[in-house]
Amino acid sequence: MPTVETPAPPDLSDLLNEVSADAKNFWRAQRDYTYLVASEKTARAGRTMVGGVVALALASVTIIMLSMAGAYRIGELLGSIALGFLYVGGAYLVLLLLFFLLWKSVFGKKVQLAIINAFHDND
Repeated sequence: MPTVETPAPPDLSDLLNEVSADAKNFWRAQRDYTYLVASEKTARAGRTMVGGVVALALASVTIIMLSMAGAYRIGELLGSIALGFLYVGGAYLVLLLLFFLLWKSVFGKKVQLAIINAFHDND
């Protein structure tokens, strides 16, 4: 009758070392993935912010130039440059008050929600 060799039981320390190494590799991979996702979202937010700042700067310069031209033109029509600047300044004050009213009631929370959604977007 042939003898059948039974395999030796696995060494428990080797098994534990292998499981421990696999777990460490898994956690390193998860950490690296988390860093990658966070850096991608940060880069996207930075790109958007830089574009917004440049656009805001250009729009601001344009508005200042147009405001000065408008103030001088209104001043010519009224016969007083000071009144022209006063009217343009008053118009900006009205726009500022309107903006604050709309920001408090409508736009503030929508912008906040859009920013939060941008960071949690899974595209």
